[in-house]
Amino acid sequence: MLITDRVVWENLMHSFRQEGVRLAVISDFDYTLTAFTHEDGRRVYSSVGCVREMEETTLRYRREAAALYEQFIHFDIDPLLSFEERAEKMHEWWSRHYQLMFSEGISQDLLFRAGSEAGFFRLREGARDLMHFCAQADIPFITLSAGLGEVIRGFYTKEDLYHMTDIVSNFFLYDEVGRSFDISAPIMHNYNKHTTKRLLDAPRLANLRPTHCLVLGDSVGDSKMAHMFPDAMVLRIGILGDHQAHMLPEYQTYFDAILFGNGSLRPVQEILLDARAPMNSSLSFHAPAQVHLPAETEKNRA
Repeated sequence: MLITDRVVWENLMHSFRQEGVRLAVISDFDYTLTAFTHEDGRRVYSSVGCVREMEETTLRYRREAAALYEQFIHFDIDPLLSFEERAEKMHEWWSRHYQLMFSEGISQDLLFRAGSEAGFFRLREGARDLMHFCAQADIPFITLSAGLGEVIRGFYTKEDLYHMTDIVSNFFLYDEVGRSFDISAPIMHNYNKHTTKRLLDAPRLANLRPTHCLVLGDSVGDSKMAHMFPDAMVLRIGILGDHQAHMLPEYQTYFDAILFGNGSLRPVQEILLDARAPMNSSLSFHAPAQVHLPAETEKNRA
């Protein structure tokens, strides 16, 4: 794990360890709680991209969805573009893709099965333990995803994790036979998550306004996911894919710590245990409860 600023990190951890902290975890889903690749090297799909791999979708849909991906993906990972420029392009991409889905009449059943049956995803190492730990420690765990909520719900159901998190995401509207025709507005994409008021309606946050948030995601937009809690102290952990090495300098400006590739989420659990263990000695963990801060001579790489 790369600590981007040692002094800032130590100040954050000191704050997170204080008594009376009301802590919440807000996590992205795609390539955050899931890995980038399967163990055999095959690509893990996103909760949107997996839909075009379902056999029931038409060749027209698969071709047009793939064409949209090729047209817009470089805007998402171009550090030379401003946050606002990327947000504009992502909104156009998401809007056009969803309209394509509606023209296909993509069904609720197909979306759920894409998550629960097709094997498109691989849970990131440490993700299950992290969610179990948060449940044990009474820390609200919120999945805030710009993907498709129905697909994510299917995956969590398959993995027996659905009861451990609230899903705040894009959910379609369906007609009387279960075909999609619209989306619950506004569309959520990678660069506007921080504006969604739906986060405030998450059941696990109904009676809690966190004083401290740990946010976890693989996009620079994810660093702002706790924006709806302006008074909260926020610790931001980013995940940088091996194919995104050119974005490391930008990630260092947005995140307090960075994990790499298919790296385990165990360090995140260690951070939470460090913050909560003084208040509850019954909490357990499957690895040493310590985050090793790197020496300056190692350029903060641990």
